[in-house]
Amino acid sequence: MNPTIISKLKAMLNRNGRTEAEADTFQIMAAALADKHGIDIAALDAAEARQASVIMHKQVGEWGKCPPEADYAAVICKSFFEVDTITSCGWTERMQFVGTAHHLEVAEYVFNFLLREFRWQWNHRRGRCRNRKQFLYGCMVALHTKLSARFAKPATEAVEVSWKAKRQAYIAATFSKLTTTPLAPKQVGGAATQRGFRAGSEIEIRPGVNGGQRKAEQPALAGFERRLLA
Repeated sequence: MNPTIISKLKAMLNRNGRTEAEADTFQIMAAALADKHGIDIAALDAAEARQASVIMHKQVGEWGKCPPEADYAAVICKSFFEVDTITSCGWTERMQFVGTAHHLEVAEYVFNFLLREFRWQWNHRRGRCRNRKQFLYGCMVALHTKLSARFAKPATEAVEVSWKAKRQAYIAATFSKLTTTPLAPKQVGGAATQRGFRAGSEIEIRPGVNGGQRKAEQPALAGFERRLLA
């Protein structure tokens, strides 16, 4: 099949940002184009569906030492946006997300937004606080609490377990020697955490950004962990 024609068909069949009338018009045009070139749209849709379910991993950041804002942004992505996170340790520390192409795209967008947002909160909202990790931890817990109510959906358990099981199977086949380490500060609480919680409660992720239909994970507040690859 001609890749150029396939790309045109996919663009025509994409309903995002179109009114219902516009989408119907493009669908008719796509059907005519497919018929002209002998392409089965149903088979094309099936191939797209199979591709959309493929699990992969992608590096989203690399540092000399992973900063706390990256760890805490990753917690939000893992809890609400259908990805798992792994940090590879060596001369540098590299964070990788595991999920489908769509889930990775959304989660990476949220991750980069939260990196900027957490840093902004620390630079502008910390007051006289000096404990950066405690402050950012408070930001993350506040945002996690808010999103638990906003994004968690009464999804079917079958769908939820399916994506998670696929990711876990991929991780088991692709990575080895994984360990976990706690992400909470040694002391949880105090003025820095409380001030961070107040700052984090004002962080907004627009409702249109949604990575999946899963229910939010609800670990104990002191039990957030990151997964390490030696």
